[in-house]
Amino acid sequence: MKFAKPDEQTPIPHSPTKACHPEPVEGTRIRLAASQMCLKSLCALTLLMPSLLHAQQTIDLRNDFSARIREHSIGPFLAIHTNIEKLPREFQFSGITFDVTIGVDGHVRSASAISGPPQFFTQAQQIEAARTFRPFADPHGKPVQARIHDSVAILPPERWRTPHEPFPANIDLTTLSITLQRTACYGSCPIYTVTLFGDGRVQYEGETFVQAKGKRSSHITPAQVQALLEDFRRADFFSALPQYVAGVTDMPSENITFHYNGKTRGVDLYAPGMAGAPDSIANLPTLIDETAGTAKWIGNGSR
Repeated sequence: MKFAKPDEQTPIPHSPTKACHPEPVEGTRIRLAASQMCLKSLCALTLLMPSLLHAQQTIDLRNDFSARIREHSIGPFLAIHTNIEKLPREFQFSGITFDVTIGVDGHVRSASAISGPPQFFTQAQQIEAARTFRPFADPHGKPVQARIHDSVAILPPERWRTPHEPFPANIDLTTLSITLQRTACYGSCPIYTVTLFGDGRVQYEGETFVQAKGKRSSHITPAQVQALLEDFRRADFFSALPQYVAGVTDMPSENITFHYNGKTRGVDLYAPGMAGAPDSIANLPTLIDETAGTAKWIGNGSR
């Protein structure tokens, strides 16, 4: 038997495994960095998943009459105008109803017509798709998708003053005031008057079915005054008829009075769409309210 001498070392057999052939230090660092990046990405995705799942949650409000869908609608409130006398009776003064999905951002994600005259489906779908809504929320206040029923009205042709009267080119803001008066209905419609002045003052007086009764005041910016004037200009307010009053009952009136340069122009609206009011004119009360910020005084009163 052969023994190794004391000054000799017994060689260690070579192994084909990687353990005996470690990677260069630089390669190890790269692998470690990649692993850390994967771990961070996984953690981020884990944290994000609840939000992604929540954002995809959809609440069904199609048959929930307490959801106050109208209060979420921002517009634009456009209608289809046609000779309704040529429509079947069941479609006169009605509309096209849609099954609508509203995204978490308030935009329409899909809209499928479920009732109404089929010849107007395409036109009505374009109107519905352009609408926006205040986002819906779950019981915890987090935005969610919502399925609702919404409709596009079918109304008589728009009626205008003849000849056409252009909007005044120069309005002295020191003489300007725009007043909106909302009156009673057979129900709980807010009753109040609000006036906006050319210098930015806002004066409000609430009567019934409002959160703030009595007089209140606030102020808007010069830019807001100019924006509201531009709304009236685009609406072609001076070519509107003095009144649009439909032969129905139990509806509220919306009366607009426009004072400028020592002159006065007014338009009275009562179920205006049914009376042939142009969409641009029928939408002016809402624009006045939004500019004046009356929501903080009206509260939960119905419209």
